[in-house]
Amino acid sequence: MNIRKLASGNYQIRETRNGKQYSITIDHKPKKYEAAQLIEDEVDRKNRPEMITVGDAMQRYIDIKENVIAPSTIRGYTHYIQRYPDKFKDKDLYALSLEDIQALVNHFAYMYSGKYVHNLYGLLSASLRLFRPELNIDSITLPKIVRRPAYVPVDDDVKKLMAVIEGTEYEIPIALAAFGMRRSEICALTIDDLHDGYIVVNKTLVENKEGKWILNRTNNKSEERKVYIPKSLENKIREKGYIFEYTPSSFTRGMRKLLKEAGMPHFTPHKLRHYYASISHALGVPDVYIMQTGGWKTDHVMKSVYRHALSDKIEEMDAPILNHFESLTK
Repeated sequence: MNIRKLASGNYQIRETRNGKQYSITIDHKPKKYEAAQLIEDEVDRKNRPEMITVGDAMQRYIDIKENVIAPSTIRGYTHYIQRYPDKFKDKDLYALSLEDIQALVNHFAYMYSGKYVHNLYGLLSASLRLFRPELNIDSITLPKIVRRPAYVPVDDDVKKLMAVIEGTEYEIPIALAAFGMRRSEICALTIDDLHDGYIVVNKTLVENKEGKWILNRTNNKSEERKVYIPKSLENKIREKGYIFEYTPSSFTRGMRKLLKEAGMPHFTPHKLRHYYASISHALGVPDVYIMQTGGWKTDHVMKSVYRHALSDKIEEMDAPILNHFESLTK
């Protein structure tokens, strides 16, 4: 470090680091510790990335990922960013502290459910890992997710539902949902996807960030899958000439109306996918086949669905055990 007095009476502090020279001029002769601190500040200032706010970072993350993650995820991110307080979004990203982040999470936890807080925080944490990887956010504490038991339809529900929907616009899509298909997949199907005894699933109908429904096609042939269906269902589709010509949200609304009119418990089309996993498992279908037909990439989510046996199968499954123990007492 070099300190010299200039002709003007000011003092210049200079230091070279990694071949780059840093210089600062002050109006008094600095002490050694002061000069060192001033040079450190100058090094930080000159090497600091461009000014970017937290809101800018999150929006840039969304823009960067737009073509590599699902349109529905992008739409969700766009929704989440609107939930962040303006005061937080306007903060300098490189001045953001762990205390600031934890305070935000506490604020969210007061307003929203644990699951929604996790979703909101997911956008921020992903953005920080991209733009501020040196910031260790592992110490941030998130609220617990309280999972309320969801209603999963049983055999009687499906029988009643099939009777209610017979001959309606929802007969075919609801039947396909009971074979493990997602509503976004069902709504994207055309008659060309129907083959002898099975349907090829290779696209979805999803909302983009503008709220428009678009086809999201599978680029990788290996990601396509076959869903085998009964001949009776195949014949109904061929007779009709199409599968379902409405959006996933229309599918959900229509099914809700049918259930209400029939006086049945409310459940979504997605719960029929849960029914498929549960009943397949109860019938002894190997997990690898259930995963393949339903399009689960890992068995974690699938197993979480049928970990709690279908209520109408519990007695049937327990019967051999009960009979065995009863024989021991005779």
